[in-house]
Amino acid sequence: MMKLNGIDERKLNMRVIFSKGVCQGMSAAMDPLSARNERRSLNTHELTIRYGIPREELDAFQAFLRIYPYDHIIIREGDTDKSLYLVRVGAVGIYRQVGQQQEKIATIEAVNFVGEMSLINAEPRSATVKADSDVTIVYAIANPSLPLILAKPKWAELLVSRLCKNLAENNTQIVAASATIKRQQEDIATLQSLLEKERAEKRGLLAQAEQALNAILNFQDIVRDTAVVGSRGWAYLKALGDMTRSLAAHYLPEAQIAGNKANLRVMKRCLAAIRKNNPGTILADLTPREGE
Repeated sequence: MMKLNGIDERKLNMRVIFSKGVCQGMSAAMDPLSARNERRSLNTHELTIRYGIPREELDAFQAFLRIYPYDHIIIREGDTDKSLYLVRVGAVGIYRQVGQQQEKIATIEAVNFVGEMSLINAEPRSATVKADSDVTIVYAIANPSLPLILAKPKWAELLVSRLCKNLAENNTQIVAASATIKRQQEDIATLQSLLEKERAEKRGLLAQAEQALNAILNFQDIVRDTAVVGSRGWAYLKALGDMTRSLAAHYLPEAQIAGNKANLRVMKRCLAAIRKNNPGTILADLTPREGE
C-alpha cells in the first residue's frame, strides 16, 4: 500500500474537514457544501455524488483534501512553503503583483497541478493562487516527493504536461518581451531621430536669428557713425544698438550677437535691393562695415 507523507492509505480518516475560513463570505443559501461554521465535515459519499470524485480516490487522499470558496488565497506570492496542489474540482486564478495591485495572468482548471515549481527550485512563490470557482477542491501535498509523483502515471503525465506548458508560456513571454523591447528600441530610435531633427531645425533658426541681428547691429553702427546728428541724436542711436544687444541676450541667450559677425554679402544684396526700389535715398551712402 502506498504511503504519502508517511500516512498509510488504509488508515486515512473517512471525513473531510473544510479549511480555515472556507465559509467566510459564503451564504447559507449557496451550494449545500457551503458551511455554516468553519469546521463542518463532509463525507466521501456527498463529494462523490456532487463532484464525481471516485470513492477510492477519496479514500486514498482525504487527508490532503482541501475545499475553498471563491477568491480564497491558496498560495501567496513570496511565501516559501513547498506544498504541491492538484486542482481536482473547479479552477484557480494565477495573480502577479504589479505595482500596487494584483493582475490576473492565467487560469488553471481541474484536473491540473499548481505550485509545481516548488518541486524544481527553492525560490519563493512567484505568484498568488486564488480559488476561481464557487467551490474549488484541491489535494494539498506538503513537501511532495518528485519520485512519488512520477511513479503515478496519470499524475506524472499531468505534471510533465504542466511543466511543458509553463516552459511554452515562458518562451512565449520571452518572445513577446523581445518583440516589445525591439519595438521600444525602434520607437526610441525614431524619437531620437525626430529630436535630433528638431534640434537641427532650432540650430538653423538660431543661426538665422544671429545673422539677422548681427546685420541689424552692423547697420545701426553704420548709421550711428555716418549720420550727421548732434550728441543727443548720436546717444539715441547708440542706445538703439545697446537695446538690440540686450534684447538678443535676453531672448536668445545662446546666440552670439556682434555687428562685426554679420554676413556682408547678404547685407550688400539687401542694400542693393533697397536702393533699387528707393533710388536717390541716403542709403546710397551706406556701406556694410567689414569685421574687425
